[in-house]
Amino acid sequence: MPPFLRSPLFLVLALWAAGLGAAAQFAKIVVIFPELQAHYGETGAASGYLVSLISVIGLLLGLIAGIIAIQIGVRRLLLWGLWLGAAISAWQATLPGFEAMLASRLLEGLSHLAIVVSAPTLIAELSARRHQGFALTLWGSYFGVAFAVIALAAPWVLATFGLPGLPAIHAVYMAAVATLLTLTLPSVDRRDAPPWPSPADIARRHLAAYSSAFIAAPALGWLFYTLTFVSMLAILPSMLDPGIRAFATAAMPLASIASSMTIGTLLLRYLSAVTVIVSGFAVAILLVLVFLLAGPAP
Repeated sequence: MPPFLRSPLFLVLALWAAGLGAAAQFAKIVVIFPELQAHYGETGAASGYLVSLISVIGLLLGLIAGIIAIQIGVRRLLLWGLWLGAAISAWQATLPGFEAMLASRLLEGLSHLAIVVSAPTLIAELSARRHQGFALTLWGSYFGVAFAVIALAAPWVLATFGLPGLPAIHAVYMAAVATLLTLTLPSVDRRDAPPWPSPADIARRHLAAYSSAFIAAPALGWLFYTLTFVSMLAILPSMLDPGIRAFATAAMPLASIASSMTIGTLLLRYLSAVTVIVSGFAVAILLVLVFLLAGPAP
């Protein structure tokens, strides 16, 4: 195997590619949501579960995923998540009935959770300390990049392959990334893993996390950031004029990526991560007020 395939830079980029696949688990539904609604007919508000059900597993099992990663190894958890995601997308490409599609989205949450728990952990482990800020900033762009690429490609995919096209392409992509990381990610001996915690111990850990602002604060910040980010990408385009919808859907995540990789990286050189986060939320509050006054203008 060529040495560059084992280099930290290549592995970080490959793990970021895994993150793109995880983000695409949302984007492949959101971008073609009107077409899916038309395909499944009169499903009413239940059609929204096609987008949101994937998040239920993370809501219920987020902490448990971390425990599983410790027990079986972060590398193995990542690969399981990628292969499971490939299999589910392949099944979705058959356009099963509405109830079966919802069930597949719920199961897909396991794949998504496994990837987003393990990939950034491995990125932090593989990156030199002086490069960790940039590497994790790159990781933070995975959602925006995936949405932008799929928003730009979706019209052509729909015209060429129809509704099965996006999930089929996603299945091939996930399998390719899984194969690449299977071959290149170094294996880690897990003989030092602690014993599995008891259900009572798991319950105590949940109580400790949810009752401590110091432990829960980063996760709560991520919750509200993601709530805003995904809802804008999923809902705002439908409120815009169809003539500019595709442009806005692709431009919003690209703007996010541009600011993260420039302003975000620059600020981290001179300010602590906590200061950058708090500043980001302060700016977000001001922008929400602007949106309240200006409305959903592109």
